Amino acid sequence: MDFKELHGTWWLPGEENEPQHGTATITANGVVALTLIGGFDPSVRRQIDESFATISMDRLFPLVLGETQRGKVSLVNLQTLSASGGSLGHSRPTLHRLHAQTALIGAHLCDADEPAFSRAEMRFEQFTDWLQPVNMTGKVHVDGSTSTAEITSAEPKLAEFDGWRFEAAVENRHFHYLHRRDSISLTGDVTAALVATPQAPASYSEFNTIIQSMSDLMTLASGKPSGLISVKLLHTQPNRFRFPRSDEQIDRDVWVTLHAQRIHEVRPEESAVPAADFRFTSQDLSFKETIETWIPLRAKTQAACNVFFGLEYDPPAFLEMHMLQVAIVAETLHASLRGSATDFPASDFRLLKEALLAATTDERQRAWVNEKLRNGPSFRQRLLELASIPASGTVSAFTEDRDDWAKRLVNVRNGLAHAGTARGERDMFALMLITTAILNTVLLTELGVPHDVIERALTRNFYLPPKD
Repeated sequence: MDFKELHGTWWLPGEENEPQHGTATITANGVVALTLIGGFDPSVRRQIDESFATISMDRLFPLVLGETQRGKVSLVNLQTLSASGGSLGHSRPTLHRLHAQTALIGAHLCDADEPAFSRAEMRFEQFTDWLQPVNMTGKVHVDGSTSTAEITSAEPKLAEFDGWRFEAAVENRHFHYLHRRDSISLTGDVTAALVATPQAPASYSEFNTIIQSMSDLMTLASGKPSGLISVKLLHTQPNRFRFPRSDEQIDRDVWVTLHAQRIHEVRPEESAVPAADFRFTSQDLSFKETIETWIPLRAKTQAACNVFFGLEYDPPAFLEMHMLQVAIVAETLHASLRGSATDFPASDFRLLKEALLAATTDERQRAWVNEKLRNGPSFRQRLLELASIPASGTVSAFTEDRDDWAKRLVNVRNGLAHAGTARGERDMFALMLITTAILNTVLLTELGVPHDVIERALTRNFYLPPKD
């Protein structure tokens, strides 16, 4: 079955005595919907004056709690899809359909931002291969008469940042027989998970930030869209269990599974990126170095990364839109990494501007100077400085003429943004590929990936047009 159905009763916080019967469904790609027989009042009343008010179905529900056959459920950030029956603004509907942003199965939250979780165990596409664990080996006898395989325990890898502890834990599922009608197989499995533990309990949304950061990291490392396969959160309050006819009690951990729709639909059963095609692995840059550098780097460049990796997960259908967004990433990434570098110190610029303003009494000219004169780099200057971040010679693998690349990108960006045309660009697709490759290389360089590893990736994992 490619979806979950959670049947039970549902209520708003503080309205436990007015539960509604219904079913929440969670599809394979994380879409969460709630259908209630009855429902919650979806109306919002806005008073215009003493005699007139408007009523709409715009009410948002930050939290809905449920008791189902799967236990406790918390649904977060719901909005009405449809409501029928009842009287708008005066009574509840008889059928209410809602969309929820997130479902947490296993516990009730006091509010959506409650710091209720002390740990998370997350699995990501490409993560096991990126770690390259060496605890699974296979051997074939030289004459082919005997094959042997071995799975051993793997030492966890650790990293820390800003009070958070990260562990790459490798789980071994030992060998077992699989009997089919035509054959017998002996299989084993090694799966890596990322365990994140904050210094103090955190909300689910704080763990979501780690999920986004790690998804982007695996996408950058593998060169292929990579996303979250699963996540479970350890609740701070265990369940206390009392043995029948005994005073003895034990506490059982409460694990909460998190479900939400994400841009990239994961396909964990598909073949992984070949190890040789990774841009880098933990053998090139250790787990500790990667995590402790990437998480603050991703936070520092959040705006640029949101757009850049969004293009990887869900590329736009039209080349013009893709090109414009890549240009936005280039400008934003430079601003995040290098700030608004200026040609003049602030005091010198102030004196220059005052001199220009004093040189004219024409109000239109003075207004133009005030509006246009800015002490910051142009888009072209940002591009050239961005391209200088990778090691000398790396960008020449993409383009022999940086000045020409920057000029073309400025013209295309300005043309698309202001006139809806590429202004005669000779090959916009190639320009988009070159710019994307430069952006990837900048991120790899800032992450600390060794230069020789980046050069190796250029020949294996970068799709580039022929150079002019």
